[in-house]
Amino acid sequence: MQYGAAAEQPWYMPAAMAAPVVVAETAAERVERLASESAVVVFSVSSCCMCHAVKRLFCGMGVHPTVHELDLDPRGRELERA
Repeated sequence: MQYGAAAEQPWYMPAAMAAPVVVAETAAERVERLASESAVVVFSVSSCCMCHAVKRLFCGMGVHPTVHELDLDPRGRELERA
């Protein structure tokens, strides 16, 4: 017994079983998307003392930023240039 769209379309596949669609985004688009996802965002390099100071400053003020460590991201170099 078939219900709904499956009865009309024998090739119907539930969305949960469908392959995910991968859309390539440019580095600038990714930076823009990441920056818009949180109120406070820090793009950092884990070995940078100034980045560490900024992160500690925010945490000391009770602000917990979203931190993206560019040296740990496979596309971090591209993001840094964007």
